Amino acid sequence: MDSHDVVKQILKEIPAKQIAAELGVSLSLVYKWAEPPLVGSGASNPLDRTEVLTRISGSIAPLEWLCARMNGTFVPGAPPEVPELHVHRIGPELVRELGRLLGELSETATEGDIGKAKIKSLRKQWEHVKKIAEMYVQAAEKGRLKTIPTNSKPMP
Repeated sequence: MDSHDVVKQILKEIPAKQIAAELGVSLSLVYKWAEPPLVGSGASNPLDRTEVLTRISGSIAPLEWLCARMNGTFVPGAPPEVPELHVHRIGPELVRELGRLLGELSETATEGDIGKAKIKSLRKQWEHVKKIAEMYVQAAEKGRLKTIPTNSKPMP
């Protein structure tokens, strides 16, 4: 789905006039955002601009910020080609990281008052576990989880 299709979909649910008023832009600009982009039109929509900002900065911070503002979490997808070695390690890594997080949660449950630093640490660990889990599931969905060949040697 292209960004202008997303805007079109939104316009079916929310009046363009309301969007224009809330964003402080003209009504015609909102309607232009719902059309396929024309080279040199100067009417790239906010979704396209966010994509450009993310690409040129080389940082997913804009996406993480946006997801956090919507009470969500940005979870990057698995790379197009997960190296075979990585695929074999992602399952155990997920279990290890989840176990580590559960241990931390268990400790904090008995402490009562949890400090801000501990909460920040737990959040960071949780986000990391979610990313690993999402990569694992996406790799499985794309058929990239394979068993270790029987002739291979185990990792040290």
